[in-house]
This record gives sequence, structure tokens and C-alpha cells, in this order.
Amino acid sequence: MATDAHCHVFGPAAIFPYAPDRAYTPADAPKQRLAELHNRLGIERAVIVQASCHGTDNRAMLDAIAASGGRYRGIAIVDNRQILAGAVPAALLALAADGLLGLVERRQSKWRGA
Repeated sequence: MATDAHCHVFGPAAIFPYAPDRAYTPADAPKQRLAELHNRLGIERAVIVQASCHGTDNRAMLDAIAASGGRYRGIAIVDNRQILAGAVPAALLALAADGLLGLVERRQSKWRGA
């Protein structure tokens, strides 16, 4: 079973805006384009890693996972202040059973993640 172990979805920005403090602005590459690419390449499963240009707004990634029919899993970015306060968004925790594999901590300093 061919697996893409690290991929991203970007936008579409009209639905899933990019973070104001992002280090780069990619062209939109939404879930449909990722699925088309994977179908063309024969990739059956994938891990979508939250793109830093979306910051801690994981909705584009979570939407792609939800639409994948179990084909995709994901790694989310969360703000470490939320973690320290015990307030990791309930939606992310609920999705753990449906495809979220892990969380990446966003530092309190200005986001310039990789």
C-alpha cells in the first residue's frame, strides 16, 4: 500500500484563510488537488501535516481528512498557550479517533515554522 508520509493542503484561501503572520503565501492547493495527485500516483493513504501558512487554524487539514473516507490522517499545529492552559481545542481531540495522529506545538514567539 503506497503511503505519502508528509503532505499539505493549502486553502482555498477564500474558505480557509492563511495566518496573518505567515512566512509565505502558497498558491491554493486544496483537498481536491491532493486527492487527484494521490490518485494519479497510486497513493492509497497519506499523513497531512498542517501547513505553517495556516498557523493554528487546522480547518483545511481537518476538512481534507474528513472528506478522505479514512484515507488520510493528520498532524495538527496547536498554540502552546492552549496546551499549557489545558484548552486544546475540543474539535481536535474529538478527531483523534477519526484521523488526527499528533499535535505540533507552536511556540509563543512569532510564527515562522517549517
